Amino acid sequence: MAYSLPKKENINLKRYAPYLLFIGRVSPTKNLEFIIKSLGKLDREIKINFLIAGPIQDKEYYERLNSLILKYKLQDRIVFLGEVYGESKYELIDNSLAVVLTSHFETEPLILKEAMARGKSVIVSNISSLKYLVKNRENGFVVASEEEFVNAVISLLDNEGLVMKISRNNRARARGWAWGKICERILKVYRG
Repeated sequence: MAYSLPKKENINLKRYAPYLLFIGRVSPTKNLEFIIKSLGKLDREIKINFLIAGPIQDKEYYERLNSLILKYKLQDRIVFLGEVYGESKYELIDNSLAVVLTSHFETEPLILKEAMARGKSVIVSNISSLKYLVKNRENGFVVASEEEFVNAVISLLDNEGLVMKISRNNRARARGWAWGKICERILKVYRG
C-alpha cells in the first residue's frame, strides 16, 4: 500500500499568516514560555503570529503564559485555539511557517513527524531526542537560546530557498517512515 497524507480541510487561516504552530498539551514540560519570550525579543516590525492548539492541561501554567503574553505585549500575535483534530490539524500544519516544539523532555513526538511528512519546517529545543530527529538548517532548526529561536524565524521568513530545501529534505526523510520501509529494515536486522 502506498504512503498517503491525510486530506486537507478548507479553513481560512490567512488572517494569522505567517504563523508558527504548536500542537500539544499546554503544560510546563512543553516550555511554551521559551517561545513567548523569544517572540518578545523579535523586532515588532517582523510580523509573525503564534498559534497554540491543544488542551490546557495545567491551568496555573496557562495563566502564567497569559501573563507573559501581556508582559511582552503579544496579545495580538498569540492565539490559543483549543484542541484540534484530523483535517483541521493538517490544515493548521500546512499553512504554518513552522511547527515548534521546545519541550524540556520528549521521546519521539508524532507531531514533528507529521509536520515533516507534510514538508514543513520545524523548530525544536536542543535536547538529545529532538536533535536526533532534526538536523539544523537541513530539515529544521535546533535552538538552545531565545536568540537562536529568533534567528531561525528570521531565516524562514527571509530565505525562501532554505524553506524549499527543508521542505524537500523533510518529505524525502518521511518516505522512510512508511510501514513498508520500516518492515524492510526490521527484517534486515532479524536476518542479519
